[in-house]
Amino acid sequence: MDDLDLYTVKITSRDIATEHKVHMPQQIADEDYSDLIDILYTARESDHIYMIMDNVGGDCRVGYQIAHAMKSSPATITVIVSYNCSSMAAVLALCGDSLIMHPGSTLMFHNYSAEHYGKGRELTTGVKELNEQLKQLTKNFCSPFLTDAEINKLSKDEDIYVRAWDKNLKQRMDRHFTIIESDFTN
Repeated sequence: MDDLDLYTVKITSRDIATEHKVHMPQQIADEDYSDLIDILYTARESDHIYMIMDNVGGDCRVGYQIAHAMKSSPATITVIVSYNCSSMAAVLALCGDSLIMHPGSTLMFHNYSAEHYGKGRELTTGVKELNEQLKQLTKNFCSPFLTDAEINKLSKDEDIYVRAWDKNLKQRMDRHFTIIESDFTN
């Protein structure tokens, strides 16, 4: 993707820091985000990465690669939710160092969708294992933003919406997140 990394350079006292602006408008898939994963793994502590997200989600396998790269990156990562982030994109929104939710924006979390092939017993075992794996990954990346009760609801196919104007949004933030107040706050 040639426009994945639109960056500018700013000078700090000892180092040249790179500021990356990454737009994530399309569904998460292999071919779209390998450059982003490279940027995250090769960034330096002096770098700042802005991830601007309006995304429906996508492939969990690729999404969790991005999530691990975000958590491992020494750069400061600010996630900006400009409209709606759903599914895997909602998980990624929680993996930065700070989160900005624009007025009217939402995060939507839900259980996974998947296809399995194989013999009956293999299918049963595969689905059981995938349930446990994704529940653990959701806990790792979304807790304590999502409560254990909410994570259990996800595994029962209940969707969870977090809106920029929700009164309890600030209570969900126990990490270093910056929230842009919405005009819709009651």
